[in-house]
Amino acid sequence: MQRWRRDYNPYLEKLPGDGGNLEVSYLVELEIAKREYFGTNGKCRDRVRFIKDIATEATVVHAKTREQAGATVRVERQIAWKPPKSGWWKMHTDGAARGNSGLASAGGVLQDASGGWVCGFALNIGICSAPLADLWGVYYGLYMAWEI
Repeated sequence: MQRWRRDYNPYLEKLPGDGGNLEVSYLVELEIAKREYFGTNGKCRDRVRFIKDIATEATVVHAKTREQAGATVRVERQIAWKPPKSGWWKMHTDGAARGNSGLASAGGVLQDASGGWVCGFALNIGICSAPLADLWGVYYGLYMAWEI
């Protein structure tokens, strides 16, 4: 990995910032690594070395980014449920899928201004992704609110 950093350093130095924009230089290095590790046939020659080198480079880039950004201050915040205005309901939904595209389900609840349960649902969606399961949860929650 250091070899292609040395070989392509003149290009990276032309980019703005500290030896080149970190994101741009990292993308350039990934492209170079892709050629070095995968060759023309697209098969990885040494997977373990590839993963270790990429992890090392990602750690270096992360450290440089944090160094440039300065210290971050963590703020502790109290989180609590706030009731909706009188006459309104609040909907809470969630969806989940096993795997990237797998068995999915969604559920939700409608609460009134006093926090009381208005109605709820749980459903088996079938096979879909997690973001789509979340959207199905929102859809059914809105459907139930409309029907009541």
